[in-house]
Amino acid sequence: MSFRRFWGSKLIKSFCSVKTPNYSTQPQPIDSEKFNSLSKNKKKLVLKNSLHHSITLSQFSSFYSSQYGQDRWQNLFQSLQNPTRYCALVNKFTSPRQIQSFLSTTPNLEQVSFLDLPCYVSSERFKQPEKDENGILNYYLLDAASIMVVKAFDLNVNDVILDLCAAPGGKSLVILQYLLSSIIHNNNNFNMDYGGFLTANDPSPSRCRRLKQVITDYIPLSLQHHIKILSLDLTLSLPTYDKILVDAPCSAERHLLNSSEFSKWKPSRSKIMAQKQYKMLLDAVKGIHVGGLLVYVTCSINKYENEEVVKKILKNSWVPLEEVKRVWMIGEPCEKGWIILPDKCDGWGPLYFAILKRVGEGEFRKKEKRTFRRFNVDKNIEKDHEE
Repeated sequence: MSFRRFWGSKLIKSFCSVKTPNYSTQPQPIDSEKFNSLSKNKKKLVLKNSLHHSITLSQFSSFYSSQYGQDRWQNLFQSLQNPTRYCALVNKFTSPRQIQSFLSTTPNLEQVSFLDLPCYVSSERFKQPEKDENGILNYYLLDAASIMVVKAFDLNVNDVILDLCAAPGGKSLVILQYLLSSIIHNNNNFNMDYGGFLTANDPSPSRCRRLKQVITDYIPLSLQHHIKILSLDLTLSLPTYDKILVDAPCSAERHLLNSSEFSKWKPSRSKIMAQKQYKMLLDAVKGIHVGGLLVYVTCSINKYENEEVVKKILKNSWVPLEEVKRVWMIGEPCEKGWIILPDKCDGWGPLYFAILKRVGEGEFRKKEKRTFRRFNVDKNIEKDHEE
């Protein structure tokens, strides 16, 4: 097999290291001279890893085209490889002077129309956030879809909220923008002793450190009594919260496609993730008051980690739940929940969310074993093909 025929569209970043190359799904220029200068063993390693990457990419595309259809998948796949789009959330807790400085000095600002918080996009690269006289930064960059998720909560100023997987802290910061809005609107008197309470938890100590830094940088010290930061593998047993946000670990395909971890992807990854997400939800629903809301969130495009998990929790939950259905300004409905995909939402997303409401007390007992049957990703894919 010739070098040209073998490599065709193969993807490679480096020919110079004996380590496994970091592949990207973006085509890279082929430097045949550099390749030919490698030793025989290094050439074999490069070819082996490139072949493995090509097989993985083929499996990946086949897996997701079975869910979205070939035409839609081609467009979605291309959009997932584009850089993540960010908007600047103006921090209500910074000084008015710093807010005005940001608005007046950032070129080509345009407010995001589908959000009710002050969020802006720009055709220029955002500069570094600046601190006010109290050391509070003036804006935070995040995907606008993340703000939509918090908007789904319909937060009240006295709500008691749990952000179960809070790091790096963007959604917790958005929650606080809503939760403490009455304090901000009252002459910026940050010492008023009312308003809701947020528990922001992340079980990873390293990620929790990032979460703490975000809270320190964006929330005045005089308001931090409204926040508790934990780094625990929480187990919930009693109804404690009005609202719970479960931003579950997921396949995160947009990140995966642009990282060296892509070569480790397997179809079975979805099944493993879905089982973890389901167990997390099964525990989390016990912590909501009757009438309270849980918002389940992933940044996955995979229905087996999204609506299939929601369908399963609605069937097997310890407590009675119902889905709250709403229509949003961007995105599209799923069988259960809502998804924002970058190919049809001007680059925002991907982000899936479903709103679940606790409608009764329920019984904390394990249901019959037959109700806990695990769905088989591969069998479901076969059914999709048959249909």
